Amino acid sequence: MRWKRGATRPPQTAIMMLEGDLGSFDPEWRGWLLRNGKLISPEGWEVTTGDVLTLPLLRAQIAGYQAKERQILAMDGQPEPGELPAIRA
Repeated sequence: MRWKRGATRPPQTAIMMLEGDLGSFDPEWRGWLLRNGKLISPEGWEVTTGDVLTLPLLRAQIAGYQAKERQILAMDGQPEPGELPAIRA
């Protein structure tokens, strides 16, 4: 336990694991923390396991709304019912 006295320094990965830094498992996750059951981004955003599990549903809902909006926008150039263009001979 020389590292407790400051005589030696533990490996950086050991420090990261003790601090809950996920970068110790994968460099892409450096700065992300696990604290009190929450995943915390380097910017301080917190998410729970429930938040993460709802992401597929949220993405599906957004895709549905976007598809409906595209339909509505495509209809904007269409004539209203009963507004047929005049036929010229």
